[in-house]
Amino acid sequence: EYNLSSIKNVATGGMSLSIDLARLFKKKFNVQYLTILYGMSEAVLLSSKKYDLNKLDENMEGFSIGNLNPYIEYKVIDPKTGDIKSHNEAGELCLRGYIMIREYWKNPTKTKEQINLNGWFHTGDTVRM
Repeated sequence: EYNLSSIKNVATGGMSLSIDLARLFKKKFNVQYLTILYGMSEAVLLSSKKYDLNKLDENMEGFSIGNLNPYIEYKVIDPKTGDIKSHNEAGELCLRGYIMIREYWKNPTKTKEQINLNGWFHTGDTVRM
């Protein structure tokens, strides 16, 4: 048994979190804030968004990862065609910028799989902007 009463903010990342799980966490641990983080080894922290669990909208369907880091270019594409998706259409997130890796260490095959000739890193993550 641990005293967790001093914890006010919990951060999560690595996968999506349901609203129901956030409410359960709030009820069990009385945590006020939840911060959603999005990042990867190939790029430092790309985004974060803090939510006040006392003010969750009853009609919320899910959490957002927030705005992406302003020091990076991004686009959402159709992974099969490479066409840029319209606003609110799901597609693959692609990133480019100086906070991204340029290549995988001693692994040109992996580099070619993930980073195209124009420097766009294909995350493989499905997002909606």
